Amino acid sequence: TDVHRFLNQLCGQAYGVIYQRSGAGLSGLLSFYRVTFPRIAVETLGYTKVAAGLLVLGAILGATTVFLAPSGAELILDPLILDHIRRRELWTDLILEQVHPAEAATAIFTNNLRVSFLAFGAGLTAAAGTVLLLIFNGMHVGAILAACQQHGVAGTMLSFMSAHGPVEL
Repeated sequence: TDVHRFLNQLCGQAYGVIYQRSGAGLSGLLSFYRVTFPRIAVETLGYTKVAAGLLVLGAILGATTVFLAPSGAELILDPLILDHIRRRELWTDLILEQVHPAEAATAIFTNNLRVSFLAFGAGLTAAAGTVLLLIFNGMHVGAILAACQQHGVAGTMLSFMSAHGPVEL
């Protein structure tokens, strides 16, 4: 039948595209980082700015809540994290004392993947879920920083965030 013939032709064309030899090697990789990636970054800069703005909005909401009503931190933050902050110690310092660095790195990586997949999947809600997730994460960051500021450990927290935050982004 015509449909059968069409599907066979389509399959033959796809096979050639999918299984073509890749001769690019190192030059292809260099081309990606020199040309393709910067081009895509510029093309999607508007979306990146909107996402960053939503994250900052959430951070402002979280920090303002904790600064205006310190008990608001109890509504936003995990009680264990808040206990550490109140004792002027950071839970981030204790991680490597309790588990092997490779295990801690794996746990952080797995959490970041979970959040990435959640944000991507939330896009199926006409982006409403992704918007809420960005604001929610920003609220946590803002509330943590405000609570750390109130208990004198904001500098330590910012040092930790500046060291590993860019890698996560």
